[in-house]
Amino acid sequence: MLGFDKCLLAVQIHAPMLPREQRAVSAYPIGWEQEYGEKGYLQVDPIVRHGVSSSKPLVWSDSVYTKESFALMETAHSYGIGYGLCIPLHDQNMSTMMCFARDKPVLDAELKELISGARVLSSLAHMAAGKVTVSHFKSTQAPKLTKRELEVLQWIAIGKNQWEISQILKLSEATVAFHTGNILRKFDVTSRTHVAAKAVALGLIN
Repeated sequence: MLGFDKCLLAVQIHAPMLPREQRAVSAYPIGWEQEYGEKGYLQVDPIVRHGVSSSKPLVWSDSVYTKESFALMETAHSYGIGYGLCIPLHDQNMSTMMCFARDKPVLDAELKELISGARVLSSLAHMAAGKVTVSHFKSTQAPKLTKRELEVLQWIAIGKNQWEISQILKLSEATVAFHTGNILRKFDVTSRTHVAAKAVALGLIN
């Protein structure tokens, strides 16, 4: 793939009002993944640091490593991933970092073409991850609401107070208060404003 024999896609979900979650799909050697985790290389990995803080492509070689990540560099070389290209992408709900790796340096003569192709592949991977990962994540985070609770939630979200909701839905204020309490409990929040924001973040209401 683009002259690289190994690749990895890392995904961090950071949708507003929701807990963060990280996932990765890797074609790196299994031994590398195990050693990377066991030795805590994530904490010193300059490629990850770049991907989190920048939207610019990163071509990596020995020069990106520091004294604290020297062991990581040597381990990467031992698994044939000492050189590569990283393409980070960020949007409101998610960040992705697609890495292409190999055991030989990236040459200046091929750099422009490699970055262009890597950006296309990374954009496609980012969009696919958004459709699959973010949608699944939101569905698993969303609490199960009854039809009536969802109706009350929708009116809460547009700013209607308890009395107004009772008039619209032809319910007593006590019944609206009961449903509101259940909604707040299911969302694990204490305010109507917070529950409305969280519901929008989860895509339950527009």
